[in-house]
Amino acid sequence: MDSDWGLIGVQLQGTYVERQMKRTNRNLLLFCIVLLLLLAGFAYMEREYLYNFFMGPFPMDANGIGAVTDPDGLQHNFISVNGEDSFDTGVQRVKQKLSQSGEVKSESVVGEYSILVLGKHLLIVERGLNDKGKHYEGKLEALPDDVRAQIVIPLLSNYPEAEQAIFPLLLNATGFRKDGYFGLAVAIPIVLFIVWLFTRAIKRQNQPLLHPILSTLSQYGPIPIARAKSIRKPAGKS
Repeated sequence: MDSDWGLIGVQLQGTYVERQMKRTNRNLLLFCIVLLLLLAGFAYMEREYLYNFFMGPFPMDANGIGAVTDPDGLQHNFISVNGEDSFDTGVQRVKQKLSQSGEVKSESVVGEYSILVLGKHLLIVERGLNDKGKHYEGKLEALPDDVRAQIVIPLLSNYPEAEQAIFPLLLNATGFRKDGYFGLAVAIPIVLFIVWLFTRAIKRQNQPLLHPILSTLSQYGPIPIARAKSIRKPAGKS
């Protein structure tokens, strides 16, 4: 195959066909590079989430949670917490499906709220419907105003002394890694596709007879291969 290409290459050198073969190989490699750059750029933008996805969850106790003043600036924001007790608040997070006119078409419960006891402190946890317990894993977030209005304010009306015990934070334990698993399900096939394209481009360069342009030309007849002929020089001539 390599010797055949060497003979064909001599005939195609500098021709339109050779230029088109080089152009398609180059474009294929450039396409692979662009896809890789796009994936790398997305991974860079999501580097904080990816770090927590692969390295977390990070154990955190009441002292660590109490030291958090800005959860958005927390590097280890995917944490695991072990409580001493847990109470269901009876408050649910409801997702509404709206019509084009803005009317509520349907509602579904997508989460519930519990209060996790951590020593002398209380942490509000948003959890899945069947995730009751004393151990939770999730993202530490600022306590939303609507959650405070529905849970904290009614609690303080009955127990005013509990204000210092309630962390102004929310542990979102509804599935930190779900977006990451979805991203991997998309990224892995793309990476495999890039590897396949890159391998194909390299193979075309090393074995040009497999290039689709030559395959197409071969449908119209055999590709002529120039045979080198030895030239004998007359005796006595240099």
